Amino acid sequence: MLIYKERGVPCTYLEKILTALEVPQYLRRYLVPLERTYRYLGLAPPLAAPSHQLKHENLPLREGIVVKASRGVAEVYAGLDENIIVEGNFSAGDRVTLRREGSRWVAADRDTLDVYWGYRVRSYGSLKEALERSKGRYLVVFTSRRGEPLQSVADRLKRDAEAAGGLLLVYGTWDKGVQEIAEEEGLDLSAFSPYLVNVAVNQGTRTIRTEEAVLISLSLVNYLLP
Repeated sequence: MLIYKERGVPCTYLEKILTALEVPQYLRRYLVPLERTYRYLGLAPPLAAPSHQLKHENLPLREGIVVKASRGVAEVYAGLDENIIVEGNFSAGDRVTLRREGSRWVAADRDTLDVYWGYRVRSYGSLKEALERSKGRYLVVFTSRRGEPLQSVADRLKRDAEAAGGLLLVYGTWDKGVQEIAEEEGLDLSAFSPYLVNVAVNQGTRTIRTEEAVLISLSLVNYLLP
């Protein structure tokens, strides 16, 4: 998940909240500090991602934190009644992903798992920086009420997204569209993608909130790219 500053406005608060929401609830007392930024975090709905398991769920993957480590062995709290002993070189406080193999648990690389295991948050100083750092890694799709209706480019977008192996949806802010932000930065969006797409055709309002656009576009992309 990429976030960017708009006209230099810091996105520290948003970055902190998004990062904290990705942490499983049973690990938050270890990984989310007690500060005013997070005072309403508990009001946000849980992600319920595979990494956010409940105690009774008997799945072969689990997220944990090292509570004690010495001589190639670590004791990991993973939201269960008893801590898990894992071999490896760790330090107390490390967050680890565990995979059960037979009767034991081993450390796993979350980037190689065959299930969705949450997101990472990266922050950039501008829209331009975010796009330049992502160029060539994803198919970029800009969302805008001034864009082409999604249904008119759906087949082409589906083909290009599958060929690229990844999709990056780009949104504006609460008061500016992505085109306006690009103009202020002297940025040519067509240099990064031919796709400027309207995901809420005939929306009936002058604009929609960014959080609404995110849910709408992710639902449609999930339909296009099962």
